[in-house]
Amino acid sequence: MHYLGKAGTMALLYAFPLLLIANIWVDAAVVVKPLAWAFALWGVGLYWWAGFVYVKQVADVVKTAKSTS
Repeated sequence: MHYLGKAGTMALLYAFPLLLIANIWVDAAVVVKPLAWAFALWGVGLYWWAGFVYVKQVADVVKTAKSTS
């Protein structure tokens, strides 16, 4: 079991409100926007990584099932 997808969700849950804050509170956008985009990119990257791990796990299960039958 891995927690990559959950970590990606957490990162995106930080990113979206920060992106909204950066658009509303223009004075803080210089600091908040790069931080928000960092969270967003990390979240998307973690989702892709989790997806690849899931595909590998499924392939391993299928390979094991074929070899036992």
